[in-house]
Amino acid sequence: MSIGDKFTGLDMEELISKPLKAADEAQKRLDQSTSEFIKEVGFDDQHTKCPLLSLVPIPNLHIDDINVEFDMEIKENKTDENS
Repeated sequence: MSIGDKFTGLDMEELISKPLKAADEAQKRLDQSTSEFIKEVGFDDQHTKCPLLSLVPIPNLHIDDINVEFDMEIKENKTDENS
């Protein structure tokens, strides 16, 4: 059995894309949270509170880097039929 045959049960596309899709979804949620904060703090029914927005720190989280590590150890047991 070759080493390549040992990888046949793994969906490499899923192993690589799942963490990237999760980071993308997290970034969308962070952006939405920032937008909601600005709407809640900076606006009301009658007028805007722009001077207040300049005094309040706006939470702005951003994903700059993604590091995906994948480690796999392949072990193979062989029995010697001659012994």
